Amino acid sequence: MKAPYIFLIGPVLISAYFIFFKKQEVVVDNTVAYTNAQDTVKPKVTNSQQNTYEDLKRLAYSVQYQQLHLPDNGDKEVLYGVLMDWDYEGKAIITLVSFKTGDVSLYFSTGSGVIGAGQHPEVQNASKAFIDKAKALLPQATNKDTALTTETGHLKFYLMTNKGRYVVKDKMENVNNFTSPLSPMFEEANKLIAYMRMVEEKSKH
Repeated sequence: MKAPYIFLIGPVLISAYFIFFKKQEVVVDNTVAYTNAQDTVKPKVTNSQQNTYEDLKRLAYSVQYQQLHLPDNGDKEVLYGVLMDWDYEGKAIITLVSFKTGDVSLYFSTGSGVIGAGQHPEVQNASKAFIDKAKALLPQATNKDTALTTETGHLKFYLMTNKGRYVVKDKMENVNNFTSPLSPMFEEANKLIAYMRMVEEKSKH
């Protein structure tokens, strides 16, 4: 069964695509030896009664710059991945993962997910653009407390660079009111997810 997509417009999530009401699990086969970027950021997906949200999230966050086979930039710091955690009204955590290669995935703490959307050129380009714009977050970010943790009522961006991990966060109240420096990137994240939804709709025809 194909994993459903969701469509986000700003802070508004269209309930027809929200997964609280129809739980469909994604599970990663951790016995696979990931040897290239495609395998690393696109785990195998199956249907299961086991919720592997945390496993998929940790797997994505563990990806290293070298695994993506990106050009050697010497001593220059390069942002190659972004993991965004969005606490959706205390009901679930929505996690968007984007890489400089164009790979992108979407995970739900309720157990569902979208994996491999970056195979489509439109989504791949949007993912690369998202990473490029996310560079603006680095000056605001800290390299302390970068472990994956969930905070109620917060939006968090985990920034993955070849020099280390960084994190920047703010309350969703501020993000939604456009009083947060994270509001612009939250909008960019919604645009990326909208591209994922658009591709899904096209594939139905």
